[in-house]
Amino acid sequence: MSETFPIDHYHDPILTRLYDAQNPWGPDCDFFLSLAEAAAVPPKILDIGCGTGLLTAAFAKVGHDTTGVDPAPNMLDIALKRPCGSKVSWVRSDAATYKSDKRFDLVILSGHAFQVFLTDQDIQAVLSNIKTHLSPNGRIAFDTRNSADKAWLRWTPERTKEIFILPKNAEISADKEFEVWHDLRNVMEQGEGAIVKYYTLYRERHPTQGKAETNSENHHSKVVKTEACIRFLSQQELSDHLGKAGFQIEHLYGDWDQSPFRANHKEIIVIARANDTNKTWEIRKTAQSNTIQNGAIPSK
Repeated sequence: MSETFPIDHYHDPILTRLYDAQNPWGPDCDFFLSLAEAAAVPPKILDIGCGTGLLTAAFAKVGHDTTGVDPAPNMLDIALKRPCGSKVSWVRSDAATYKSDKRFDLVILSGHAFQVFLTDQDIQAVLSNIKTHLSPNGRIAFDTRNSADKAWLRWTPERTKEIFILPKNAEISADKEFEVWHDLRNVMEQGEGAIVKYYTLYRERHPTQGKAETNSENHHSKVVKTEACIRFLSQQELSDHLGKAGFQIEHLYGDWDQSPFRANHKEIIVIARANDTNKTWEIRKTAQSNTIQNGAIPSK
């Protein structure tokens, strides 16, 4: 069995196409979609770390003004081809440097996207940038794994191995079957939580694989190994970060059924508002108005 050098699995062509099979629509998507449906007026939505756009396109389908942001071009290529994908403004960018003159009523980071921010500085930069893009009374909603649950202990080949089908398309003439699994690399303590590095590995399964043959290894494709690094925060650390960035938590859930968060929950699900969003908005609008009165056009 041969192995390739680790690469970012969000840019791997096979894992990108398998992403939706690994992460289908579920109760998390229902939860985020319900936040928009509850609004009296269709909100403007910013989906950061939108990936292949499964949830993003669903917002657009029901009539919301939606923007999807992701740094991976392969993910965005799939997102654009979704039904209603043409109704979304897709932007290739990371969370900290995204810029827009548009202000959003709801900013979401789903699928544990918040965990890719590894340092305190990264987290504060992202939260600060999000706050500048919120409309008055706008909200941020996101999920992250609870560090107390230590989910990484379950990321072993024996417990994570699954089979997925890659449908045929213009590049491949027939469906292909892949075996995918995770393998923990190392865990570094970080405050009350941890920074976890892990591998995602996959190989193609051929029709003869699994049959009793003396040289069955010849029917195994090579293993491709990608590497990822994510951060786990405690509930207190997360609350402290939000407070420092000027956010006030409205709801803190531990499950998608909106159960109040408890220390033994696997998820930390946050809905928060910026303490001074209205003030920030008014300052910006006043400055823009003064610029127009002086005969200049505000910069984009």
